[in-house]
Amino acid sequence: MLKAAVALTAAAAAAFAPLTPLTAALAQEADEPVLEPLAIRLGQSDAFARLEFAGVVGARARVRREGSTVVVRLGTTAAPDLSRLRLDPPPAIEEVQTRLVRGGTEILMTLKPGADVRTGSADGVVWLNLYAPGQAPAPAAGEASVAASAVVRAQVYGDRLDIGFGFGNPVPAAIFRRGEAVWVVFDAPGRLEVPRDLDLGPATDLRWAAGPDYVVVRIAAPAALPVSARDEGSGWVVSIGGLPTGRGGVAVAREDDSGPTELVAQMPGATRAIWLTDPLVGDRFAVIPARGPAKGLDASRRTRELTLPDTAQGLAIETAVDDLTLQVEGDLVRIGRPGGLVLSPPSAQRSRISAG
Repeated sequence: MLKAAVALTAAAAAAFAPLTPLTAALAQEADEPVLEPLAIRLGQSDAFARLEFAGVVGARARVRREGSTVVVRLGTTAAPDLSRLRLDPPPAIEEVQTRLVRGGTEILMTLKPGADVRTGSADGVVWLNLYAPGQAPAPAAGEASVAASAVVRAQVYGDRLDIGFGFGNPVPAAIFRRGEAVWVVFDAPGRLEVPRDLDLGPATDLRWAAGPDYVVVRIAAPAALPVSARDEGSGWVVSIGGLPTGRGGVAVAREDDSGPTELVAQMPGATRAIWLTDPLVGDRFAVIPARGPAKGLDASRRTRELTLPDTAQGLAIETAVDDLTLQVEGDLVRIGRPGGLVLSPPSAQRSRISAG
């Protein structure tokens, strides 16, 4: 029996509207050489506001969305000049803030209810198109930032269930178990097409939900059944049950040489942190999806403040503290707290290894 829930409001980009003089001036600026490391440009068309980051630092900016907040990470600790953005913000923006993070600065732009954003990079700049509430365009075919609907297929092989999620393009994912359920998180907006007669074999239920820019699947399955995953280029296959298969590829170590003690996970293809709430347990946890090929944590790690469960793909972090910090820097995931994590001293770990 299948129970599927929740759909997604589609979002994508359309053709640009005619330029107003302000945006035309912005385009003229783009043709001029950028001498400073970071240049921030703001223009306005009839349909949206255009925000650009240029220069050596600006061209490497990373953009992500956390609910109604758009976060732009810059690889510099120097305070960016946001005076124009703050004094005369685009109609889509409610508030603009900055915060220092390890190795850089983040610009946090809170969107007004109903506002939307599209982002990309071209010609040496990272750009954001900011749409006022209700002004976002209809989806456009082939928009790279929006995942195509994923067709869900299932095949039962004895005591093993293989569930395939066929997207039209590669999608980062996190896949792991929490008690009596297997969680699958796709780091892309989209929706699932689930047949009503899907045979789940040893699993008992499948539910999915769409966030603003991610998709979550929860599959109820006995805790004794192992979980594995494989990347198929434009989709993923999750196996539940059968013989346990090898996993690994994510390495976790402590780091306290250059500041507060933290854990650092090395995970090629890591994307960002997504915070979720378990509807049955009621607790909040985070996942770090990663691009294929499949890689996971081969054994769980536990400290006083957090647990890293073993995963078939990506990384998951369970914690009861409310000030845990998660930073994705390329292939590194930094896990910490403002005052540092409470970890056993390295000497204690070496003693345990010697005694064993």
